[in-house]
This record gives sequence, structure tokens and C-alpha cells, in this order.
Amino acid sequence: MLSSQDAMALLDNHGRFIHVNVAWSKVTGYELSDVEGLTLSVMEGADTDTSMVQLYQTAMQERRAVEVNVLHYRRGGEKFVDQMTVVPIQGGYMQPSTFAALLCVASAPHPHVTDRVLPFS
Repeated sequence: MLSSQDAMALLDNHGRFIHVNVAWSKVTGYELSDVEGLTLSVMEGADTDTSMVQLYQTAMQERRAVEVNVLHYRRGGEKFVDQMTVVPIQGGYMQPSTFAALLCVASAPHPHVTDRVLPFS
């Protein structure tokens, strides 16, 4: 179970932010008012590996869960390795209406440690 300490954002079915919790704002420096209606690309920068971005974008398009380590940027420009898990939340007719994006700052120095599709949907 997630606690209020877990950094989490909710994304609509197009991958746009619709909610972020306090923990997510503390980690990233972004408030909901900064990112509402934007996609995760707001945290990408010059050193973000586009293959990792494509991996989670494809998983979201295919409505499946994915876990990736991706280099993201905080609002102030500081880099961090985001151990991100994106999970579809089922809506009506077995179609997800939203996604939960769980963020964990990785202790691993390299952003490509994990790039696996999770075995649940």
C-alpha cells in the first residue's frame, strides 16, 4: 500500500498530469499548477535517454504497466534517476481512464538499470 510519503502522480489517458501528491512535489519541485495538462516530458532534459521515454510512452499507449529508470530533471534543473513505475488504472469497459505514475529516486548512478515491462496490466 502506498503511503503519503510515496511520490505519486495521476495522469489522464493521454499521459497528462491531473494530480500530484505532496511527496511528488517535494521530490520534483513541481506543483500541480506547474504541470497540470502537461505530460511527463516536462521532466525531460538534454541527458534524458529517449529510448527510456519511448519505452514508457509505448507501454502507456498499449495500456500496460511498465517500470523504467529514466534520467529526469527537477524544476530547478537538478538531474535525478527516477525509478518510475507507470500503472494503468482500469476504467469502464476494461479501458484505463487514468495512469498512476510512482516515482522513486534511485540510488543507482546509471539511469538504465531497469527497463522492464511489469507482468500485470
